[in-house]
Amino acid sequence: MKIISKFKDYYDWVAQRYGGGDPLNVWIRQDTVNNIEGLGLRFTNLKIPYVGLSPTGWSSTGSEWGWNLKFCVLNGRAYPLVQKWITTDRYKLEKTKEPFRVLRENDPFIDFYLSSDCTGCRGLLHRKEQMSLWLNPEQSTTLIKAHQVLKQPAFMVVDPEEASGRLPRLGELGFPALFSAEQAYQNISYFVGNYLRDSVDLNPPAAVSDRDRIVQHGFDLKRSFRH
Repeated sequence: MKIISKFKDYYDWVAQRYGGGDPLNVWIRQDTVNNIEGLGLRFTNLKIPYVGLSPTGWSSTGSEWGWNLKFCVLNGRAYPLVQKWITTDRYKLEKTKEPFRVLRENDPFIDFYLSSDCTGCRGLLHRKEQMSLWLNPEQSTTLIKAHQVLKQPAFMVVDPEEASGRLPRLGELGFPALFSAEQAYQNISYFVGNYLRDSVDLNPPAAVSDRDRIVQHGFDLKRSFRH
C-alpha cells in the first residue's frame, strides 16, 4: 500500500523503507474529512454503545474526577479511547485532563468502570459484558459502510451524532501497544485494498502484494535478497 499524506504516523516507515508500497493500492490519507454532515451518515446508527459516556467519582477531599470516552474506528472495528480528568479547584470549574489513549488490558479505567463507585453506570453484569466487547471489538458491516462513505480506513466518533473531522493519529493514541508498525500497516493495507476501492467491479479485492507479504514476514528486501 502506498500512503499519500501530509502527516506521519508510526507505521508509515514500513512502506517508505521497502520501496514505497504497492502503487496499485493507494491510501490518500487526508488530515481532515470536510463536510461530514453532508455525507448523509447518521452516526447514531453506527451501533457503538455509550459514545460520550463520562462516568464520575469523588475523592476523599471532595474533588470530582471521572473519565471521558470516545472511539477510534479502524478497519471496521470500534476501539474505545479513555481519558481521565480531575477538578483542580474547590468550585470544580477547572479540570486537568490526561491525553486520550486506546483502552487495553489492566487500564485503570477498567477497575473503575466495574466498581460500585461508577456513578451513572448500568448493572455489573451488563458492564462486564460491555467491557469484553470493548477489549475485543468485532468488525461491523455498519462501520465498514461508514468507512466507504468517508473513504478512509480510520475515523473518530466523539458522540452519537458526530464523527470528528480530524483523522486519528494512531501513534498518538497508544495503538503501538496493540499493533506493531508492520501489523498496523498490513491490516490497513488489506482493508483499503478490499473495502475502499472506488468500484469493486472495476477493481476486484486486492491480494497482499509479494513485497508487502515479504515485509509482513519480517524480511528486509534490501538485505535478505539478491537480484
